[in-house]
Amino acid sequence: MLLPLAGWVLVAGLGAWPTWEWFGSEGLQAMAIAQVIVVVVTYGTLVPAMRRMPEVDTPARLVLAMKAGVWRLGLTVLLSAAMAWLWPIETKVFLVWVAIAYLVLISFETSALVLWAKKLESQACS
Repeated sequence: MLLPLAGWVLVAGLGAWPTWEWFGSEGLQAMAIAQVIVVVVTYGTLVPAMRRMPEVDTPARLVLAMKAGVWRLGLTVLLSAAMAWLWPIETKVFLVWVAIAYLVLISFETSALVLWAKKLESQACS
Protein backbone atom coordinates (compact mmCIF):
# COMPACT_ATOMS: atom_id res chain seq x y z
CA MET A 1 0.00 0.00 0.00
CA LEU A 2 2.97 2.30 0.54
CA LEU A 3 4.52 1.60 -2.86
CA PRO A 4 2.78 4.49 -4.68
CA LEU A 5 3.84 6.80 -1.86
CA ALA A 6 7.44 5.66 -2.36
CA GLY A 7 7.08 6.41 -6.07
CA TRP A 8 5.80 9.88 -5.30
CA VAL A 9 8.72 10.57 -2.94
CA LEU A 10 11.08 9.43 -5.69
CA VAL A 11 9.46 11.66 -8.32
CA ALA A 12 9.24 14.67 -6.02
CA GLY A 13 12.77 14.23 -4.76
CA LEU A 14 14.31 13.92 -8.18
CA GLY A 15 12.21 16.60 -9.82
CA ALA A 16 12.10 19.43 -7.29
CA TRP A 17 15.53 20.92 -7.81
CA PRO A 18 15.58 20.89 -11.65
CA THR A 19 12.04 22.27 -11.78
CA TRP A 20 12.90 25.07 -9.38
CA GLU A 21 16.14 25.79 -11.24
CA TRP A 22 14.50 25.98 -14.67
CA PHE A 23 11.07 27.41 -13.87
CA GLY A 24 11.38 29.07 -10.47
CA SER A 25 8.86 29.01 -7.68
CA GLU A 26 5.89 29.07 -10.07
CA GLY A 27 7.17 25.92 -11.76
CA LEU A 28 7.75 24.27 -8.40
CA GLN A 29 4.21 25.13 -7.36
CA ALA A 30 2.87 23.64 -10.61
CA MET A 31 4.92 20.48 -10.01
CA ALA A 32 3.62 20.16 -6.45
CA ILE A 33 -0.02 20.61 -7.48
CA ALA A 34 0.39 18.07 -10.29
CA GLN A 35 1.87 15.51 -7.97
CA VAL A 36 -0.77 16.03 -5.31
CA ILE A 37 -3.50 15.44 -7.88
CA VAL A 38 -1.90 12.24 -9.12
CA VAL A 39 -1.21 10.90 -5.61
CA VAL A 40 -4.73 11.66 -4.37
CA VAL A 41 -6.32 10.07 -7.43
CA THR A 42 -3.99 7.06 -7.22
CA TYR A 43 -4.91 6.36 -3.61
CA GLY A 44 -8.55 7.26 -4.26
CA THR A 45 -8.74 4.44 -6.80
CA LEU A 46 -6.24 2.01 -5.26
CA VAL A 47 -7.71 1.76 -1.76
CA PRO A 48 -11.28 0.86 -2.83
CA ALA A 49 -9.95 -1.79 -5.23
CA MET A 50 -7.74 -3.30 -2.54
CA ARG A 51 -10.60 -3.32 -0.04
CA ARG A 52 -12.90 -5.17 -2.43
CA MET A 53 -10.35 -7.74 -3.60
CA PRO A 54 -10.70 -10.11 -0.62
CA GLU A 55 -14.42 -10.43 -1.33
CA VAL A 56 -14.06 -11.68 -4.90
CA ASP A 57 -12.38 -14.53 -6.77
CA THR A 58 -9.14 -14.26 -8.71
CA PRO A 59 -10.56 -13.28 -12.14
CA ALA A 60 -12.71 -10.59 -10.52
CA ARG A 61 -9.60 -9.16 -8.85
CA LEU A 62 -8.14 -8.49 -12.26
CA VAL A 63 -11.36 -6.74 -13.27
CA LEU A 64 -11.20 -4.60 -10.13
CA ALA A 65 -7.61 -3.64 -10.89
CA MET A 66 -8.52 -2.73 -14.46
CA LYS A 67 -11.49 -0.65 -13.33
CA ALA A 68 -9.26 1.16 -10.84
CA GLY A 69 -6.91 1.97 -13.72
CA VAL A 70 -9.71 3.33 -15.88
CA TRP A 71 -11.01 5.46 -13.01
CA ARG A 72 -7.49 6.67 -12.25
CA LEU A 73 -6.92 7.77 -15.84
CA GLY A 74 -10.32 9.45 -16.13
CA LEU A 75 -10.08 11.31 -12.83
CA THR A 76 -6.50 12.37 -13.50
CA VAL A 77 -7.39 13.78 -16.90
CA LEU A 78 -10.53 15.49 -15.59
CA LEU A 79 -8.89 17.08 -12.55
CA SER A 80 -5.76 18.05 -14.45
CA ALA A 81 -7.73 19.67 -17.26
CA ALA A 82 -9.87 21.57 -14.76
CA MET A 83 -6.81 22.74 -12.84
CA ALA A 84 -4.95 23.79 -16.00
CA TRP A 85 -8.02 25.64 -17.24
CA LEU A 86 -9.14 27.34 -14.03
CA TRP A 87 -6.04 27.86 -11.88
CA PRO A 88 -3.32 30.43 -12.63
CA ILE A 89 -0.37 28.04 -12.75
CA GLU A 90 2.46 27.29 -15.16
CA THR A 91 0.29 25.11 -17.39
CA LYS A 92 3.04 23.45 -19.42
CA VAL A 93 5.10 22.57 -16.35
CA PHE A 94 1.95 21.36 -14.60
CA LEU A 95 0.87 19.07 -17.43
CA VAL A 96 4.37 17.66 -17.92
CA TRP A 97 4.53 16.83 -14.20
CA VAL A 98 1.08 15.26 -14.27
CA ALA A 99 2.32 12.97 -17.05
CA ILE A 100 5.60 12.15 -15.29
CA ALA A 101 3.96 11.48 -11.93
CA TYR A 102 1.21 9.44 -13.56
CA LEU A 103 3.63 7.22 -15.45
CA VAL A 104 5.80 6.60 -12.40
CA LEU A 105 2.91 6.04 -9.99
CA ILE A 106 1.07 3.70 -12.35
CA SER A 107 3.99 1.28 -12.15
CA PHE A 108 4.08 1.52 -8.36
CA GLU A 109 0.30 1.14 -8.11
CA THR A 110 0.37 -1.88 -10.40
CA SER A 111 3.08 -3.44 -8.25
CA ALA A 112 1.01 -2.80 -5.13
CA LEU A 113 -2.08 -4.41 -6.68
CA VAL A 114 -0.11 -7.43 -7.91
CA LEU A 115 1.51 -7.95 -4.51
CA TRP A 116 -1.86 -7.60 -2.78
CA ALA A 117 -3.50 -10.07 -5.17
CA LYS A 118 -0.65 -12.57 -4.63
CA LYS A 119 -0.98 -12.19 -0.86
CA LEU A 120 -4.72 -12.85 -1.06
CA GLU A 121 -4.11 -15.85 -3.31
CA SER A 122 -1.54 -17.33 -0.94
CA GLN A 123 -3.93 -16.84 1.98
CA ALA A 124 -6.67 -18.61 0.08
CA CYS A 125 -4.38 -21.58 -0.65
CA SER A 126 -3.34 -22.03 2.97
